[in-house]
Amino acid sequence: MERLLWGWLLGLFIAVFIPRLSMLLLFFLWIIVVIVARRMPTLWVVPGLVCGVAVGQGGAVGPELDGYVHVRGRVCSVVGRSEVSLCAADWKVTGGDWKPTMGRVSVVVSRAPLSLGTNVVVAGWALPAQTSVLPGAPDYGQLRLRAGIRSRIIAHDVAAVAGWSRPSRERSAGSGLLWALATGDRSLMPASQVALFRQTGTAHLMAVSGLHVGLVGWLVSGLMRLCCRPFVLIKPQGVPLGLSATAGVVAVVAYTGLVGAPASACRAALMFCAWSLLSCWGRRPDPRRCLLLVGVALTIVDPMAMARVSVQLSFGAVLGICVIYPRLIDVERWGSGGPLAWCLRSVCISLSAMLGTLPAVAWWFQEIAVWGPLANLLAIPIVSFCLVPCALLVHASPIGAWWPILRVADNVEWLLITGLECIPQWVCHPAVGCWGAVGLAVVLFLPNRIETIILLLTLIIGLIEQPTQRRVEVLDVGQGSAALIHVPATDPLLLDGGPSRTSLLALLRRRRIHRLRAVIASHGDSDHINGLFQVIQSLTVDELWVGGLGKADRLREEAARRSIPVYGCESLRNRSLPVDLWCDRAPTSENDASLVIQAGGVVLLGDLSSIGEAKMMEEFPINASVVVLGHHGSKASTAPQTLHRLQPRVAIASAALRNRYGHPHQEVRDRLHLKGIPLLSTAEHGTIDIRPTPSLQVRMHRSITGWSRWFSPDELQRDERQTEIQPGRI
Repeated sequence: MERLLWGWLLGLFIAVFIPRLSMLLLFFLWIIVVIVARRMPTLWVVPGLVCGVAVGQGGAVGPELDGYVHVRGRVCSVVGRSEVSLCAADWKVTGGDWKPTMGRVSVVVSRAPLSLGTNVVVAGWALPAQTSVLPGAPDYGQLRLRAGIRSRIIAHDVAAVAGWSRPSRERSAGSGLLWALATGDRSLMPASQVALFRQTGTAHLMAVSGLHVGLVGWLVSGLMRLCCRPFVLIKPQGVPLGLSATAGVVAVVAYTGLVGAPASACRAALMFCAWSLLSCWGRRPDPRRCLLLVGVALTIVDPMAMARVSVQLSFGAVLGICVIYPRLIDVERWGSGGPLAWCLRSVCISLSAMLGTLPAVAWWFQEIAVWGPLANLLAIPIVSFCLVPCALLVHASPIGAWWPILRVADNVEWLLITGLECIPQWVCHPAVGCWGAVGLAVVLFLPNRIETIILLLTLIIGLIEQPTQRRVEVLDVGQGSAALIHVPATDPLLLDGGPSRTSLLALLRRRRIHRLRAVIASHGDSDHINGLFQVIQSLTVDELWVGGLGKADRLREEAARRSIPVYGCESLRNRSLPVDLWCDRAPTSENDASLVIQAGGVVLLGDLSSIGEAKMMEEFPINASVVVLGHHGSKASTAPQTLHRLQPRVAIASAALRNRYGHPHQEVRDRLHLKGIPLLSTAEHGTIDIRPTPSLQVRMHRSITGWSRWFSPDELQRDERQTEIQPGRI
């Protein structure tokens, strides 16, 4: 039974990444295993896995909404600090009538966090559930789709009707740290403080999880026992253990609901309830079995819970302590003793939790504090025995009782911050994709399987792709632009960085790219340069090229602080690169000041308008088989004369799905259709990889299936509807 349930949880996790057609093969595998499992009990994991995948891919499908809408429903799961899943009851457009519906929609909130079970009315802009995702990155869009969510609402107004209400920020007292410790909301903390906790590996203390929930439960249980001691005079055998345990369970459930019932708090609350119940029955709880039952309970309520980062981190930490800790230390030898033994046990527990969360951290965040166990040795006792009780008392007591508690908390907080600042803030950046995270989990939790470790290392080495010819990847960064140019015998070049500040750096780390031959900012618009700041801060960059009329001055200043040489349009004749550059020396606008790049047979036009395109064709010799459309496919770009002069075989538009600008514009689509030029869009086809030589080929990447096969331009053009490369087919 235990193996069946572990298979269930694993199946719910991988349900996000398995195409539905693969379910038929899994069903036949399930039949075979059920027949054989009588002799090999371990194989009962497989039927549980198949059932988990089936449940994870089921469920009611939510409505597909568009435009500004109003939705009424109930919060059925808390995805993160700013996103919840809403079980919709009905919806309407502005000025319309309410229409009944069913299924879930995703709601992104920025001001008032919502709690589980709250009935709300939400007004905001409806967008597709899918979001842009780079190769190997976690895909929230697929997670929403597999949960039956088809729409994502950016909430402008939220009105709670009934249910739990979280503490108001206006009532918060003391520092932002106390507020974060009580509610898990870090919005009131200074950015420098958040960075300090992150770089010392103690940021987990601000997430409401086992530490907070356990403290609440044990404090209330202990207080109940203390209050009931006088009753020994009346009843010599004492008050039943179940009374104090019940008080602790009630307090834990109330606190979990009060902070919004995030997944980590729900896991801790269920663990506490199971532990208390077994203790009342006189049984010794098994942490791994309790964790397993809690996981099954969570997935019954929300089948997609195991694919969320908060659940993976919470379960990984507990599983690491249960599995890895006994292998790090001789529990019988160091299970008791003085301060040295206590310090050693504490460091090993912290290290075990860190290793248990390593697969999820390396996939989602790519940042681990080297001195984290030492920092936790200092921080956990201070936070557990002083700051968390102070935070709970401050936000639960009347206003007049705040000041003595705050005096104590302020002094202890200063001591904690000062101590953390003395610890070296060294951070390493392990970076893996989804299957790399799975491989790490296998190596960590099954360390005695030496054959498995050798197989995984061989697989990882084989998957590291070394470019042997020129390639250009047009990256799926949403409504923006970014391209990675691979050149043999030299480091890659990066053109633009897209609107996100972190996703591009995460991609480069997953690719093991630590040095760039050049970073090129075509011009200074934010949807082109936002992602470049962290790149030049974190990686080695030989030189930076910047176009535009001055909107990218902040990028120039950041490069100058890091001693990176900066070049512009005036340096084109004096510097050489593995690609050809052009810019207008007398532009009339920021867009027409874009740097144009030609890499082999691929031309990337930046945000050029048709006026800039005409001037480019007069001055710049172009031999283009692929053109990345100017200004994301705007109707003011890609003039008929440009297409006639370039004669590309494939056109690519970098834009977000259902973006508000309508890119690529229908007029541009019509011009390309008349010329017989197939159009690929990052909105529909994801990241697009171009191999211009020896013969032009193109492939596309979607997170659910990975890279497609290589297509030739003739194959793309042969079928005008492009049925083989539709988003659902790749």
